[in-house]
Amino acid sequence: KGTVHLHSHLVQTAELYAGVLDFAGSVESLPALSFTEPAQRAVEALRAYQGNVAAFGHMPTIAEIVMRLASEARPVSMATSEAVFIERGRVVWRLSPEDGT
Repeated sequence: KGTVHLHSHLVQTAELYAGVLDFAGSVESLPALSFTEPAQRAVEALRAYQGNVAAFGHMPTIAEIVMRLASEARPVSMATSEAVFIERGRVVWRLSPEDGT
C-alpha cells in the first residue's frame, strides 16, 4: 500500500482525493511539504518513502518539488489543482482541471 503524504494545511484536500479514489492507505502530515520549507527538504523526505506517494502542496514550492523529482532543468509550470505522476525520475502524465476531466 502507498501512503498519501501532505502538509497539515491540506488535510481536507488529501482526504477528498483519498475518498474519491477509494484509497485504503494512510493519510499523513509531512511538514516538509510546507511552502515555508525549502523544496529540497520535501524532495529528500519524499524519496525516503517506498511505494506510491501522493503529495499535496502549494505553489511555487510544489512546482519546484516536481522539478527536482522529475530531474527537470528549470521550474515546471503547473496549473492550480494539477496532478503530476512521476516515476523513476520522469513525468509520466499530468492532469489539470483545464483538461476537462
